[in-house]
Amino acid sequence: MSLKVIYGMAKTGKTTECFNIIDNIINSSTSKVLYIVPEQYSLQTERNVSAKFSKRAMDRVEVLSFERLAGRVFSMVGPVICDYLDDNAKIMLVEKSIIKCSGKLAYFNKSSETTGFASVVYDAIKTFKKNCITVEMLRDLAENTEQISLKYKLRDLVLLYEEYNKFFNLPYADTDDNLTLLAEKIEKFNLFEDTYIIFDNFMSFTKQQLKVIEVLLKKSLGVIVTLTADDLEYKNKF
Repeated sequence: MSLKVIYGMAKTGKTTECFNIIDNIINSSTSKVLYIVPEQYSLQTERNVSAKFSKRAMDRVEVLSFERLAGRVFSMVGPVICDYLDDNAKIMLVEKSIIKCSGKLAYFNKSSETTGFASVVYDAIKTFKKNCITVEMLRDLAENTEQISLKYKLRDLVLLYEEYNKFFNLPYADTDDNLTLLAEKIEKFNLFEDTYIIFDNFMSFTKQQLKVIEVLLKKSLGVIVTLTADDLEYKNKF
């Protein structure tokens, strides 16, 4: 297990350094490399890798995004029979959750009848999942806060979040849960024990993505992460 951080301002050669690392791995070992980039960069990165390493990298270096990595892992260890819903369908499920909870809501009782409320709740649930915030964590916060208005808000969100999650039982699944499930699968199975993992071109990481990186640190030969920064000192909120 090892972690290497390559940092610098934009256009200072971080990706070039990643390619140098890949070249060294290919020439000095039989290990594989997973090059993880944001989805919008995956096609161009595949072209760059192909042009740089040609046939040497065909079966040794693979370019993926977090989403495609999840698909690859699920194809190997499951689940592979899930039906996924788009955002519009999931907002409809939130609307059904609101209807089911309508008599129980305290703070959002009147707001729940307004246009667009379901979209706001869905955005909140999506944010919760990206940051690994569970129903139990929200419930605990609700019971331990001394702010009355916040307590009732959180209690209502717990009801809606919990009701929404009830819709997702196999063969149905929520794509917003994929990275959390991915981390669990990587933790359980030895899929990358002879693989180096490189994360490049990310401006930041969600809590779900950081969890995936955390388990890959334990389950792979090494992890390399590029960060856009002039130094690693935390100076302010920017």
